[in-house]
Amino acid sequence: MRPRTKGVALPTSLALIVIAGLVNEGCDVEGGPTNGPAMPDHSSGSPDGGSPTQPSSTHTVRGQISTEFDGVLDGFFVQLFGAIDARTTTTDAGSYAFLGVRDGTYNVIAGKSGYTCAQSEFSVTVSGADLDVPTFECIPNSSNYRGVWGSGLDDVWVVAGSGILLHWNGSDWSSVPTRTTEDLAAVWGSSANNVWAVGLEGTTLHWDGSAWSTGVILGSNGLSSVWGSAANDVWAGDRSGDLWHWDGAGWSGVGNLLSALLGAGISGVWGSGPDDVWTVGNFYSDSLCGVYDLRMHWNGTAWSLTLPPDPGGIADGSVNSLKAVRCTATTNCWAVGQVDDRSNQALHWDGAMWTAG
Repeated sequence: MRPRTKGVALPTSLALIVIAGLVNEGCDVEGGPTNGPAMPDHSSGSPDGGSPTQPSSTHTVRGQISTEFDGVLDGFFVQLFGAIDARTTTTDAGSYAFLGVRDGTYNVIAGKSGYTCAQSEFSVTVSGADLDVPTFECIPNSSNYRGVWGSGLDDVWVVAGSGILLHWNGSDWSSVPTRTTEDLAAVWGSSANNVWAVGLEGTTLHWDGSAWSTGVILGSNGLSSVWGSAANDVWAGDRSGDLWHWDGAGWSGVGNLLSALLGAGISGVWGSGPDDVWTVGNFYSDSLCGVYDLRMHWNGTAWSLTLPPDPGGIADGSVNSLKAVRCTATTNCWAVGQVDDRSNQALHWDGAMWTAG
């Protein structure tokens, strides 16, 4: 017979220590298993300690870039800010998408170097379904915004190069198709349903409240300005000094009142009424070898020419060039421009004479 071994009685406190050691065998100091898979902690975030675990119900936020003027749609960056932050770029088709987006309010921002978007940011709310972001309307910066006019806070037009026309309806900018690719220089209207835009190569466009139509070509030079006192009293001027008048039925040429002045051109036209209209621009003097301010006034019957003052002086090589004019009354007009290509000038009309402001 095998001899019977006698058990060794352990004190209670020591027995508990031994049992604890057996149970915790293979565990690290913090109590997490070292010989098995880690246990995820759903209370504070993802298993790797990163951002909180996404809920099972997520959605897609998607949208589109539009650049109808040059067709370049890829490479625009789009950013999403909110409960999650993400960034992506558009495809060749101008589309983008963010996946796994939770319910909440987000800001979506788009842009690209060399482009300007009519509205570069949208605020959207994701709630239980996928979401389509409004289209980002973008144009190349080479287009250059050149004129603005509006009939009210919810009706503003902007003209730019390449035949670009943008409209503000009080909440959003949108690109409105035109039938020209010529650079547009100025825009003016008598009401929301009667707007004129003019530009290079004698381009005229008219808005009737629903669509833009191409008007007659006025001369072969670039139209630079347009203004009127009423729907049947509109003036347009070009870079060579020619003037045209719209009487409500058609355009008629006034002729070049500046033919005696070398290199004369009109860059702005404005007035306070049908018998008080000013045009501004510049002309070149061969004898003085300089560029000088030009102002012409319409009194309802005839145009007259006024020349001084010239803040840049009249010495050889002087440069004085007025770019725009605005009037609120027959005794209050301001004309602005440049002097010597380095500084600005402002002139004021008080009803009797022009003075440097």
